[in-house]
Amino acid sequence: MFLEVKPEIFPILFPLLCIFVPVIILLIVVLVKKAIKEVKRSRKLKATAGFDYEAYFGGSENIENIEIKMSRVNVTVKDVDQVNFDKLKELNMGILVVGNVVKCASSEFVSMVENNLNK
Repeated sequence: MFLEVKPEIFPILFPLLCIFVPVIILLIVVLVKKAIKEVKRSRKLKATAGFDYEAYFGGSENIENIEIKMSRVNVTVKDVDQVNFDKLKELNMGILVVGNVVKCASSEFVSMVENNLNK
């Protein structure tokens, strides 16, 4: 028969099928999920291309400095009362105010601000 397995090959074939095939399948699944995540991230960045972060902080004249960390944006403003905290809260991120520095913790917000600063 064509599909006949010789008994001496079975000890080699069994570990191959039980170990290597699932590992390869798992690797393929992980790579596909990572690719899907990257496509969604790039679509989100394209959708926020016209994002105006300055309006959240009282305009460009109210912003003194912007510092971008890994997953946080620190914005130093002249007047904290001009910052629109209601709009910032709608973006579902953590907000901390220390003196004149508004710290916004969201990796998506970091990406949107970086995307607009690089233009």
